[in-house]
Amino acid sequence: ILSEQVEPKVIWQPRSTLRAAVSYRIGTKKNTVGTLDELHQQTAGIEGKYNSPNSGSYSAKFNYILMDYKGNANSLTAYEMMEGLTPGINYTWNVSLLRNLNNLMQLNLGYDGRKSEGRKIIHVASVQFRAFF
Repeated sequence: ILSEQVEPKVIWQPRSTLRAAVSYRIGTKKNTVGTLDELHQQTAGIEGKYNSPNSGSYSAKFNYILMDYKGNANSLTAYEMMEGLTPGINYTWNVSLLRNLNNLMQLNLGYDGRKSEGRKIIHVASVQFRAFF
């Protein structure tokens, strides 16, 4: 699979603890073997992050993704090229919290979601606890 993409990003960071970004990615992927599937993808995204030196960090990200796929959309090649999404309009989002409980313990909470055209929302949550020795 040949892939080409460009992703300009504008980042605004008014202070060291706060950052916001807006991005736009355009790209193509081509299957050079077999069925010659082709994907044209556009992604517009926004993200923000807040860091607190004493407590941890908080971040959120949202993407609007437009997939124009030519080929069999139900194939393994399509799944790989579209990264699990489907042709048409897709949305992905992520929220995470990394919290320092004290000098030896850290808690990481994460939530990811995605919505594809004509499909139900998929939710994925994660919890990670770390102890430093």
